[in-house]
Amino acid sequence: MQFVVHYRSPVAEFEVIDTGPGIQASDLERIFAPFERGALGVSQPQTGTGLGLTISRLLAGVMGGDIRVTSTVGTGSNFRVKILLSEVTNPTRIAPIEAPIYGYHGPRKTILITDDDPTHRDLLREVLAPLGFILLSAPDGPACLALAQHCRPDLFLLDISMSGMDGWTVAETLRSSGHHQARILMVSASALEAHGTPLAQPYHDGYLMKPIDIPRLLESIRQLLKIEWQYEADEIAVPHWKPDTGSRPPGEICGGTDRPRTIGVHSRHPAQAR
Repeated sequence: MQFVVHYRSPVAEFEVIDTGPGIQASDLERIFAPFERGALGVSQPQTGTGLGLTISRLLAGVMGGDIRVTSTVGTGSNFRVKILLSEVTNPTRIAPIEAPIYGYHGPRKTILITDDDPTHRDLLREVLAPLGFILLSAPDGPACLALAQHCRPDLFLLDISMSGMDGWTVAETLRSSGHHQARILMVSASALEAHGTPLAQPYHDGYLMKPIDIPRLLESIRQLLKIEWQYEADEIAVPHWKPDTGSRPPGEICGGTDRPRTIGVHSRHPAQAR
């Protein structure tokens, strides 16, 4: 997948180019309607309510722009977002950000990630593995329960909307099978699932919305596992440009010209990620 940025005058254009299955011509406008999915995306796991592109187009319109898409079935799609982004006339120096986390104090903790979407499992692994956690993963509820018979994770990250056995059922089964001391953090793309059924309440310790907010995730883990983070105190990021000279910060992708910049990223197809 590629992410390309163009900027000319006050108009910024963002392109998301993928090599996915593509979108049929008859679906190019329909996927922007509420609760709709493209025909080729029906076979994909249901990871959202079908409002992502609808809301994105509305927000782009509020900012004086729009979202368009072109696609070739079997080749991929190109989503273009145009919005008005006026240049900052009086930029101010930003405050130094908090030092990054590189680990935690104390014995290693084990986390079992259960999600039927491999993209989400990979994302959590990329975030948590460098911090020193022992990570296990399962693609569904039964696989999670099978793993839990042979180990004692300190924390379970459970997706709620999984086919077959949902996350609430998995949480209840874990508690009844002896995992009383483990912390259970539920994860879902639907705010309607935040409270689950009344019977599910005693079995979990927290809830996170998708897409995952990484700082919120780390703070939840810190609180649930009662750990203390280790920070790279000597690696605090400080800007190295001078705002009052008109120079641009290193790596800035919205430059003063219309020369596109390309960033390689790994993500789902935009229409499937809804």
